[in-house]
Amino acid sequence: MMLRLFLLILAVAAVGAESTLHAQDTVQHSENGFFVQTSGGAPAVCGFNFNIIYRDRTYLNGRLAGVVGSLSWAENNGNLGASLKILGTDLPDVTRRETAVKPVAIFRGFVSIDGKPLHPSFACGAVDSFCGAYSVPTSVEIYSAIPLREITVSFAREANGLNITLPLDVVGGVRTSAKNFKDFNDCMGVLTAKSGK
Repeated sequence: MMLRLFLLILAVAAVGAESTLHAQDTVQHSENGFFVQTSGGAPAVCGFNFNIIYRDRTYLNGRLAGVVGSLSWAENNGNLGASLKILGTDLPDVTRRETAVKPVAIFRGFVSIDGKPLHPSFACGAVDSFCGAYSVPTSVEIYSAIPLREITVSFAREANGLNITLPLDVVGGVRTSAKNFKDFNDCMGVLTAKSGK
C-alpha cells in the first residue's frame, strides 16, 4: 500500500505545483473501490476503501500528504456495525529530494453526509492510525447515503488540531467497478438480513 502511495506521489508531482492562494486542503488524486470479505464462503465484511493525495494547507503549508482508509460493515450477534479506519502520511517533497513517506498520527476522525457530521460511537484504539466504530442507526445511515449523497471524511493530525475534510468519491467507485459495487450491495443485503435491520 505504501509503494502504491509513493507511485501516486510521483504522478501528482509530475502534474506540477498548484497555486497556494487557496485556503483549504485540495484533493490532487483519489482512488477508491468497494470490496467484500468472506468467511466460509459467506459474505462477512462489506466495505469501501479510499486512497487520497491532497495538498495540506492546514498543517503543511500546501505540501502533499496522503490518507488511506476504509469504511466497512459487519454483523455481530444481530448488530450491524460500521468501522472507519484512517492512516495518514506526509509525502516526500520531491523538490527537496526527499524519498521517505512518513506516517502521521491521526487523533480523531469521522464521516459527514451532506455536511452533517457523524461521529463514531467509540474509538477502536490504534497506534499510528484512527479507528472508530459506528452502531445502528448511524451505521445504516452511512450505508443508505451510498452513492447518492455527498460523503466526506474528516480527521485531525494533532490532539486539539483543526479538522481536514476531504470528499470520498463514492460515485467514482461505483462508476469504475459496477461489479464490485453490486457485490458490495449483495453483501450488505446478506448482513442486513442477518441483523434484522
